Amino acid sequence: VAYNKDGSVAMEDVVRTAGEPASLVLTSERETLSGSIDDVLFIQVKAVDKDGNFCPLVNDDVSFTVSGAVIRGTDNGDQRDTRGLTRPERKLYNGMCVVAISSDGTDADAVITAKAEGYPEISITVKKG
Repeated sequence: VAYNKDGSVAMEDVVRTAGEPASLVLTSERETLSGSIDDVLFIQVKAVDKDGNFCPLVNDDVSFTVSGAVIRGTDNGDQRDTRGLTRPERKLYNGMCVVAISSDGTDADAVITAKAEGYPEISITVKKG
């Protein structure tokens, strides 16, 4: 609980300890991707437990495939990770990584799929518009 100077409650939040990682969650920074190959969109990847709690200690490998788009890069913020940034796979670092995509020049919606050993395969669709 955070309080204002006058003692009133400014905000409340709850932090829960995560259990074993059970799935990945993909979150797009926007709902649409333009048809331009110059428009880059980032998809965040997070490991969560069976209750949806973020798992910050997970460093598993994740591979990506796309349709209706091309992968422009992947990253995780770990300066020790020496994999090329344009590769379609990345190790989670502290439970997260990102994949950057752009349009493949078609009108087809972009479908991004993430796979990691021990997790169900997951996809997210981003509309073109």
